[in-house]
This record gives sequence, C-alpha cells and structure tokens, in this order.
Amino acid sequence: MHINEFLNARQRGSCCTPVRWGRVAILLCGLLLLPFSSAGFPSKPITLVVPYPPGGPADAIARVVAPELSMHLKREVLVENRGGSSGLIGAESVSKAAPDGHTLLLLSTGLVTASELPSNATATPFRLKPKLLGYVGSIATTPYLLIAAEKPKVRALADLPKRDGNVILAYPGEGTPSKHNVDVLTRTLREKWTAVPYRGLGPAINDLESGHVAAVFSTYWNAAHKLREGKLHAIAVASDSRQPALPDVPTLRERGHAGNYIEEWYGLAVAADTPPELIKALSAALERALKSETVNKALKENRVTPWSLGGEKFSEFVAGEFQKVARPQHSTGGGGGGSTCSDDSKCYCERRRECQNKPCTNCS
Repeated sequence: MHINEFLNARQRGSCCTPVRWGRVAILLCGLLLLPFSSAGFPSKPITLVVPYPPGGPADAIARVVAPELSMHLKREVLVENRGGSSGLIGAESVSKAAPDGHTLLLLSTGLVTASELPSNATATPFRLKPKLLGYVGSIATTPYLLIAAEKPKVRALADLPKRDGNVILAYPGEGTPSKHNVDVLTRTLREKWTAVPYRGLGPAINDLESGHVAAVFSTYWNAAHKLREGKLHAIAVASDSRQPALPDVPTLRERGHAGNYIEEWYGLAVAADTPPELIKALSAALERALKSETVNKALKENRVTPWSLGGEKFSEFVAGEFQKVARPQHSTGGGGGGSTCSDDSKCYCERRRECQNKPCTNCS
C-alpha cells in the first residue's frame, strides 16, 4: 500500500482491519532497520587508534591507509596515537569503545605477543583476546630478518661471533615478536647461547653494530638505514619462503633452523559487538584502499607487502596467531633482568655481558 493510499483509506475508515494494520507494522519495522544496514554510516569522523607512539612502522602504515579510507567512507579518518604498555592501553580503549564502527584499532603482531605477558608486567592488567575484537581486515605483512653485523662477515648461523663460547642474541624486551622468534630459534641451535633484552630495537641494533651482540631479529623497516649503508646484513629470513625484495637471503628453514616463527603483520579491528553490517562496510572500504597505487607504492618502498584478507579470514588468522604464541616457549637459566643462557646452571650477568655460574651474586 502506497503511503497516500494509506492516508486516504484511513480517512474512509477502511484501513483499520487487523490484516492491514499487520502489513503496515511489517513495513514500518523494515524501514527502521534500513539505516542500520546501509544509510547513515559513518555518521561522524572515524578514529583510527594506533597503540604505539608516533614515528614507528605502525604509525606510518596507519597514516598511509587513513586518507584512502576517508575517501571511500566519505568521512574523515583521524589517526590517534595511544601508546603505552606494549600497545595494550590503546587496544583496551578500542575493545571498550562504543560498538558503532567509529573507532578502529591498528592491530599488529606485537599486541598478540604482548598479551602473553604476566598481568603485573605492564601498567594495565588488560590482555587482548581474540573474542574482544571484531575484525575488519588485514593491511600488510613483513617477515622478521635475522640480522648480523657486516664485520666480521657472517653468512651462516655457525659463523656468528661468540663471547666466552656463547652466541649472544638481542631482543627488544619480553612480549615482543622478536622474543618469540628468539625462543623458537634457540631450540634449534647447537651452540651455547645467551638471550639479552633491550629497551627497544634501536639500542639492540646499535649494540649489534658495535659488536656487543651477535644477531637480532628485526623487520627490514626497523633496520633499513643500516642495511642500506651496508653496516648490517640479513643472514636469514623467518618466513616460509624467500622474499622477492631479498631473493638472495635464505629462510631459516633452508639454514636448518625450521620453527614456528611469526611475521610482523597489520590489520584493522573494532569493538567485538560492532554489527556485522558496519564491519562489512569498513572491510569493503579497506579492500578498495589497498588497491590504491599510492598505498601499494608506499608500503612496498619500505619492504612491507600489501596483504588483503576480509574480516572472516582475518579473524581466523588472528586466532591462529594467538594459539601460536600461547604455546610454551623454551626458556632456561635466568637472572640479569630476563636474559637467558642455554646452560641451566648459569645466569646472565648484565654488567659483564656474559653467562656466569649461579647464583651470580658478584654481578649486582
């Protein structure tokens, strides 16, 4: 019944039968549902939360993608940095945001590994779990490289320099993808090893160049400057296959050190109760954004590979990543603020940069 016919019929008194009222009710209910599934979204600017400080790879990727998302959603997408507690503060804020699709999270591998930290290890006890988010889609991925100093030249893991018979591996703190990969690698090493934590990849890479440590897991992005200058070089890539950008660098599997390594990846997520219709709208916009030549060029220039998975497939992938990092990792020794040694009878001395017999009482 057309609305004019309805009004005319009402005036004649012929519309008020139960059957006709039922039809009208169904029609009105359908109209009420329409804005929720299509029109009206987004109704205001969208906030894209980067859970890390400005200047890092996550921040750069968000600022590459945001303008394209703005164009396709016809609303401004504003990048907001909410760093702290290994990214968990920003992740928590998005998980508790209104589930209306107007707050996005730049999700990355680091948030998955950080969620395995003890609850007292960060300023917030919040730990991310797969069911706390709704998944929009993936953006990009890049493998971790095992990087060594150019001098002395190292072309294989057996050539890594040693200090007092130990291969010293650096990593940027607990709860990081680099630490996960160090744990996986050390289970395959025949040599004695020591794993040393640093406050970030920058200091670890500086000590690598100066010869204090033998190797470090890093993405190309984080070590790009020194790799381009030839001060450091990649001796293996922690992925299933060689990378097109680094065709001469073998995988760790080829080097005889196969394992369950993880890569650095990025994607978008929202609060868990966000309606599927809104997630699909965001996912479609992201898919179109990743087809942009501008976005693809910017990502590839930094050795980051554009990677597009829809919401459902990305959700399955992320759940698998949580399972991967949740598996018990090999950790022996102790002391020295989290450093480990391959020999259970020893602990790492931060001051002397070496493994010593326990209890390391002369290393305070």
